[in-house]
Amino acid sequence: MNKSNFFDRSLVYIFVFVFFSVLYLVLDEPKESIFLILSTIALLIIIRDREKILKGKTICQLIFFIVLSYFITIIIISTRGYSMNLETTRRSKSLEGKAVLLVYEGEPNMYSFNTSMTNINKNGTVFTRIFSPFVLFERKAYYQKLGKSDYNRKATEIGEELQTFLSEGFKVYVSYLYDTVYIEEGLINLANDGYADVIIVPVFLTDGHNYNVLKSRVEKMKLFNLNINVKYIDPLWNSESIVNSYVNILKEQAKKYNNGSIGIVLVGEGQIGYRRDKNLKATREDSMFRNRIRTKLIDDLGCNENKIKIGWFKYTKPNYKDIVRDLLDYSIGELIIIYTKPSVTDIENITIYRKIASTDYIPEGIKVTIINGFLNDLFFINELKNRVEYTNLQKWE
Repeated sequence: MNKSNFFDRSLVYIFVFVFFSVLYLVLDEPKESIFLILSTIALLIIIRDREKILKGKTICQLIFFIVLSYFITIIIISTRGYSMNLETTRRSKSLEGKAVLLVYEGEPNMYSFNTSMTNINKNGTVFTRIFSPFVLFERKAYYQKLGKSDYNRKATEIGEELQTFLSEGFKVYVSYLYDTVYIEEGLINLANDGYADVIIVPVFLTDGHNYNVLKSRVEKMKLFNLNINVKYIDPLWNSESIVNSYVNILKEQAKKYNNGSIGIVLVGEGQIGYRRDKNLKATREDSMFRNRIRTKLIDDLGCNENKIKIGWFKYTKPNYKDIVRDLLDYSIGELIIIYTKPSVTDIENITIYRKIASTDYIPEGIKVTIINGFLNDLFFINELKNRVEYTNLQKWE
């Protein structure tokens, strides 16, 4: 490539266009509109000066420069993000009680570029990092439909309820895997408060991707340097109480209809990499959990077993949309869909709603109800309490 062509001033317009376009994709208002205007201006200048830009350059050279500009921009935005405060001011004397760290997936109240970029940097794959502007744009679009997430408030309320249920000597903290307060910050907070023993309570159904991410990030903190002892409660998939939580939710909804006309879809999370046996165990746990719900519903409601189906939210087949299509082969008047994930986010719920609403194969006469599977009932709280107290009875190292 000719050096003078490569550094031709006119090519700066291409870089500016790519740079401003990416910022438009990843930032929210009012910056989004500002960079849309700037990228549009840059594009108009490129169109106006296209002969000068194209002169003496091949298509391959131009494509190379566009790709190079894109990767430079990705590197620039990847340096931005939320900065965790992990400063330790640990007390010289440890408190006698035990800290309980409740860990949810987390979901910011509003779209946050800094938080979303941090999550990609910490947890994203190479593919996610390369296409991070489009990943962030998609997330921003969901928030535009959702408006505001109520997730943090609900998780905080669970923490407060759990605190009242636990016996004296426990202090409950709430942290998140993909939002502030991050799990790392939560651990530093309780350490700075003087706690030496912590029971981590992941609100995850299975021993899958999120559970593994959590343990990996905790291990990287090397908490033994702070003289902190850590225990985990097990994933929740084998809990009869949580099965009963979902059965009761569905029974309450089913009271409004004729049992014989109801069709129910139990949606599972699905696990990335399960085909390579990476998270196959978690997929099996999720299947067994929903099969127990299904069996109880058949026994308690007297529903036709063919009208209670199991599908997956992502990664795993069959997808819940395909299951809905199959369910329509039976005579149903009401369709109930629930994502059986105790920590389901508002964006996941709205994703199901939008995809079901966009289908063209559900007859007009069928009433569709999508239930929020986020758990906050007494069955759930009591299960967490029992697991915390049981774990505390085990030997502390």
